[in-house]
Amino acid sequence: MEKIYTGKTKDVYKKQEGILVFHFKDDVTGADGVVDRGANSVLGQISGKGKMSLELTRHYFKLLESNNIPTHFISADISRGNMEVKNAQL
Repeated sequence: MEKIYTGKTKDVYKKQEGILVFHFKDDVTGADGVVDRGANSVLGQISGKGKMSLELTRHYFKLLESNNIPTHFISADISRGNMEVKNAQL
């Protein structure tokens, strides 16, 4: 897979044409030693944070799908911290 973006809390890889993999990292954002999810810098890491974030994300995608709301979600591999999605077009 080719890494196409490195973010504060996720990395994005191109798996194949039209399919992306989001890797949820344990990085947390904040400033001056205080965790702040809206901050623009990585403060450190919390073990397991990426997998917990992915579990929550998967929950909301499944909730949308159960209400017949289409999404770009394909699958999630919690143990690896990865989510596969269709590449959305603007």
